[in-house]
Amino acid sequence: MTYEVVLSSAAQRDLDDLPANLLSALCTTHFPRIAANPRDAGRPKKGRLAGVLGYDFGPRRGYRILYEVSDAKRIVLVIAIGTHDQAYRSAERRR
Repeated sequence: MTYEVVLSSAAQRDLDDLPANLLSALCTTHFPRIAANPRDAGRPKKGRLAGVLGYDFGPRRGYRILYEVSDAKRIVLVIAIGTHDQAYRSAERRR
């Protein structure tokens, strides 16, 4: 059974900064991959982002999707999407 991928309002705004080809790939490839098995798709983060998983995508895997998983509700909450540095800075502020 798959999870539902839900974007926070801030993550929704992050989409505006992505190139069109990456936006298309998010919807057709990356979000479905995360929804199918969120804990295996991403890597657990440490430190201030403990409990968050990070999924690499895009050219040279230079972009990140940072998300939390609720097994009880079967929801993946996307916190931040963007380039490596920008996504991590945003996620730390938003948690």
